[in-house]
Amino acid sequence: MSKNDLRLFQAAVAIYDEGILGDDMALANALWRRFFLCREGIDAEHLELLVKYVRRTMSALDHVTLTDLVVTGKIKWLPLVEGR
Repeated sequence: MSKNDLRLFQAAVAIYDEGILGDDMALANALWRRFFLCREGIDAEHLELLVKYVRRTMSALDHVTLTDLVVTGKIKWLPLVEGR
């Protein structure tokens, strides 16, 4: 990994961390900046869907025990849209 790649990765981690720890607007901003690469004209409904997905996934991950993670090494990822 080059120094530039490492710098970009660290920036992404900091941006997502700020978004996850902040409110939905902060998370939407982080996703827009890193996932959508700051493109204009992004459908707000798509961005809202991602914010909801990240929040649900973070909540689900909070309930995974370290033992389960270490022993099985598996994480059950949630569907993007609830109920599917």
